[in-house]
Amino acid sequence: MGRKAFVQSARYAHAKQFNRAKTQTKKLRVMLGRVIRDTQRKSEQLQLPAKAQARLTKLLEIAQRIHSQ
Repeated sequence: MGRKAFVQSARYAHAKQFNRAKTQTKKLRVMLGRVIRDTQRKSEQLQLPAKAQARLTKLLEIAQRIHSQ
């Protein structure tokens, strides 16, 4: 679903259909935000090893930076 929205956004932008591209980009941002919040919530409940927790934290920081752009 996310991949399809990404491809559609690029196709719409290339065809100069910017309102449709903006809609697809907004869908991507909403989906990413949901994934970030869900992952944070579930990671708090799990007892992960320190190395895995550090890796997850780093990936979540990257995702949050992408989401805020």
